[in-house]
Amino acid sequence: MGGTTVGADSSDTQDSVGFLQTINDYLNLQGKMATIQQCISDHPIITLFLVVTMVMCSVPLFCFLVFVFAATTFGFTGFVIFEGVVLMLSSLVLVGSLILVGFLSVGLSSFIVIGYYSIRFSWDMANHVSTRVPLPEFVSSRLPDGTRSDKDM
Repeated sequence: MGGTTVGADSSDTQDSVGFLQTINDYLNLQGKMATIQQCISDHPIITLFLVVTMVMCSVPLFCFLVFVFAATTFGFTGFVIFEGVVLMLSSLVLVGSLILVGFLSVGLSSFIVIGYYSIRFSWDMANHVSTRVPLPEFVSSRLPDGTRSDKDM
């Protein structure tokens, strides 16, 4: 099991080396490098000037690239954190308002139902009592005729 992985890795490495050797031979990089080295040894002052100029020009470029990378990273991270906080807070507000509305609707519905049944029970009880118990004389004398059903009793 481990041998096949090592064999595959070495085969990939040999393929990569072979590909790089082909590019090196095709572009004649060895010859060009020898020419550059000869020019460097012939003109050391110009070479030093070019190297220092390239290094000095690359410092602002490097600083800019670091700034771009840092700003992008911090901006993306800040955006993700900010959006996460906003979404979390809005979700909590939504859940809280839904729970509040749910409790209010259950409470109001319960109040209405209990009120309806208590008024209905009170009305039925008052009608039941009024048909069984005769009214006192001072109350029945003030009622118009035919309003009491217990007169027949």
